[in-house]
Amino acid sequence: RNMRTWKAMDLIEREARVLQSLSHPAIPAYVEYFQLDDAGGDGSTIFCLAQKLAKGQTLEALVKERWSVDDSVICAIAIRLLEVLSYLHSQRPPIIHRDIKPANIVVDRQPDEGNGEQVDLSLVDFGGVTSAVSSQSFGSTLVGTFGYMAPEQFRGVS
Repeated sequence: RNMRTWKAMDLIEREARVLQSLSHPAIPAYVEYFQLDDAGGDGSTIFCLAQKLAKGQTLEALVKERWSVDDSVICAIAIRLLEVLSYLHSQRPPIIHRDIKPANIVVDRQPDEGNGEQVDLSLVDFGGVTSAVSSQSFGSTLVGTFGYMAPEQFRGVS
């Protein structure tokens, strides 16, 4: 196995360990992870992580579709996301997602009794997660998406 394969295996195992330890309605539950050797016939290894399905569309896709909603729906999304982040940061040690962006927020839209809609969300892609202890003690690899990273993460002090 080459170094890239070992790094991919390390990342998927870390993501699996974190997901196994979490229980929150806005985080799709962990099912299992596995590897497929020589899946493409080229000798490469593919690592897979299975979670329960997050229903809906990504916030990124909704924005591209020019989704128009009331301020109350936007507030509901923000509050729900903050609840998820608060849950992650309340773990011991705290869990830092490191890649919060519209593509990693899945919004499930449901019509309500009026003309509006109710929304729920799921936070996905825990591939960049770290704990506050490991990021302080051992340094870290730059993980995240430029344009969405916290300034301290971009500077390498997260």
